[in-house]
Amino acid sequence: MIRLPPDRLATHQWIVGTALSAPNVMLVAQTALVAALAVRPLPWAARGLGALGGMMAAGYLMEAGFPEAIRQPDREKTPILLGGFALALAMGLLGSRAARSRGSIA
Repeated sequence: MIRLPPDRLATHQWIVGTALSAPNVMLVAQTALVAALAVRPLPWAARGLGALGGMMAAGYLMEAGFPEAIRQPDREKTPILLGGFALALAMGLLGSRAARSRGSIA
C-alpha cells in the first residue's frame, strides 16, 4: 500500500485512483459519455464507454488487493472489488459490442 502525504493525496486520486476507485479523470469521462448517451444514441460514446470499461476491468486485475480479496474474502472489501470488476467488465463488453455492430448501441 502506498502512503502519501495529505497534500499529494488529492492529486494522486485524480490521476492514479485508489484500490477501490478508478481515477477521477476516468470517472468524469464516464459521466460525460453517459450524459451524451442519455441525450441520444451516439456510437462514439458507446465505444468510449467500452474502452473505459476495459481499462477499468484491467485496473482491478492489476490492483494488488484483488487477488488477496479472492483468496481471503473479506466481508467489506471483497463485494466492492468483485462488484466493481463485474460492472467494469460489463461496460467494456457492451461498448465493444456497440463498436462491432457498426454504430448501433441497441
